Amino acid sequence: MQPAPAGFDFADMLRQAIHARAALLLRREGDDAERLFEPYILYRSRMGSLRLAGQELVQGVTGARREPRVIDVATILALRLSDRRFEPDPRFDATDPRYQFGILCHV
Repeated sequence: MQPAPAGFDFADMLRQAIHARAALLLRREGDDAERLFEPYILYRSRMGSLRLAGQELVQGVTGARREPRVIDVATILALRLSDRRFEPDPRFDATDPRYQFGILCHV
């Protein structure tokens, strides 16, 4: 996976993945490998930065597990849609106060 050009805007691809409930393969600053990520919501933080929240699929010794993650979109270097579809965790709540500064889209 090649890094995106400087200043590349991932927002449209992130919206597409959220609406399609498609997992993402992404690489962030400091990552050596891709991460498999299920995006639930794209929103603005209190300070105005664009954030992506969802669950990362983490491979462990006993198998795969999902771990909640919040990613600052500015740290994403490379991104692509996977063929894997997902159902959001029923505990996900788009009315959580951390999203009060602006939701761009959510599952």
